[in-house]
Amino acid sequence: MREGKNNGYFRWIQLALYVLILLLLTKPIGLYLVRVLDADGKTFLDLFLKPVEKLLYRMLGLDPKKEQGWKQYTVSMLLFSLVGLLFTYAILRLQPLLPLNPQGLGPVSPGLAFNTAASFTTNTNWQNYAGETTLSYFSQMVGLVFHNFVSAATGIAIAAALVRALSVTLPKRSETSGRLGSYQSLPAVAHLSCLRCFSNLPRHDPKLQALRESETD
Repeated sequence: MREGKNNGYFRWIQLALYVLILLLLTKPIGLYLVRVLDADGKTFLDLFLKPVEKLLYRMLGLDPKKEQGWKQYTVSMLLFSLVGLLFTYAILRLQPLLPLNPQGLGPVSPGLAFNTAASFTTNTNWQNYAGETTLSYFSQMVGLVFHNFVSAATGIAIAAALVRALSVTLPKRSETSGRLGSYQSLPAVAHLSCLRCFSNLPRHDPKLQALRESETD
């Protein structure tokens, strides 16, 4: 009885700490995102990422200062998402022909491949499968993790465009989502990846895979 009551207290303490940390981070992260969403904004990562950003714009022939109307903005967003969806769908369907597939997993069925590609493109991330027995390392790292960056950046870029549309011309979508991916998503993922490595939290557990395979047999 006492142990259950203590667990209840700990849960409330965890909730209070989570809300407190969330409140403390709201303003500094918000100010940081304002600088990221501004093409002329300056952040502490400019020294490392600005040269790469300029090189990518030059290679893709993009002008970060050029603005778009809402029709151009919408078409750019839809085409970008469509290319990402087809990219992931192709990887899942061609899985046995691609590298990093030590289990020799076959192609994902057409319906499941489309469902997975569409859900990750829209940042839904619905996983209607067992990752260890359905997707290869390549499919997970390239096909799905790719969308963890670009779909999240697309969603934030659309939200930012909606806010900006109330007062100014819409920003160029490629510039906005590109800065979000490099200045916001990349540092966060790098930080969390280091924490996972130092905490000895593996991505793949052979014992768990063997247990799931025994349950399906």
